[in-house]
This record gives sequence, C-alpha cells and structure tokens, in this order.
Amino acid sequence: MEVIKSITDALDRFLRLCDRVFLFLANGCLAVMVVGNAVNIFWRGVFDEAITLVWPWSMTLFVWGTFFGFFVLYYRRKDVAILVLTRALPAKYHLLLGVLVYLVIALLMGVIVATAPNRLMTQAGVIELVGMPRYVLSIPFFISCLLIGLNSLVMVSRIARAEEAYVPAPIMEPL
Repeated sequence: MEVIKSITDALDRFLRLCDRVFLFLANGCLAVMVVGNAVNIFWRGVFDEAITLVWPWSMTLFVWGTFFGFFVLYYRRKDVAILVLTRALPAKYHLLLGVLVYLVIALLMGVIVATAPNRLMTQAGVIELVGMPRYVLSIPFFISCLLIGLNSLVMVSRIARAEEAYVPAPIMEPL
C-alpha cells in the first residue's frame, strides 16, 4: 500500500510540474500571437502590406495553445462534472461515483492515446508557410490526453484509499 502511495505522490508532483509548464506554454502561444498580430496591424498601417507569416503561425500557435490549455483546465478542475448526479445520490455512493468517473475518464484518454499513432499518420502534408508536418499540430493534444489519463488514475488511487473525497467541480461560479 505504501508503494502505491509513493507512486501516486510522485505522479502527482510530475502532473503539478506539467500543469505549470503547460500553462506557461499556452500563455506563451497567446503572447506570441498577440505581439505578432499587433506588429502585423502596425506594419499594414505604415507600409500597406501584411507580414505573410503572421497568419499561419497564429493559427498554429492557437491550436497548440488550446491543446496545452486542455490539460491545464482539466487539472485545475475547471471541467464540467456530474454535479447533478452527485447531488441526487446519497453521500455513501460518492466514493463509488468518483472512482467510476475517473476510471471512465482514464479509459477514454487511454483510447485516444492508443489511437494516436494512427491519427498522426492520417495527418499528411505540410502546414502552408510554416513548413512543419501537419501532424505536429496535434501532438500537444495527445500529450494532454496522456496527462489527463494519468491524473485520473492518481485520483482513483486517492479516492480508493480515502485520501481524497470525490468533489465535482461546480458547473457555475457563485454570484
């Protein structure tokens, strides 16, 4: 039991680090997009021509930023949860519901990650004007799915060992 706890704790530390790194990367993508587009707007106003690379790189960074942010939003519990079901069930079933929810999430993320090689192979071609293979766009998505799956397994372990209760994220913020 102690071995499972130490593995769970190590995984949780790794996931916290990934959360910070992915938040930095998502914000970095956004910052580069904003600066690039601001410079492009200025350039158009002054020189009456666009910087051609701003648009394709903005789209690439938008996709990457979204996929990096996917893990961050999930990890920080900003996801939609089964709050209605939790409220309907007696408290004694919340533990079972929590384990079930996280196992389903882990299973779904496992399916996505397991099919990643096939998905990546179908994304043929090159991103125009960026020059990178098209499959590079979805790599952050698959990494986020892997991390979400790992986090779900950590939560199953914690809930099953009564270290943590299952508390779904609220659907609406209080006014």
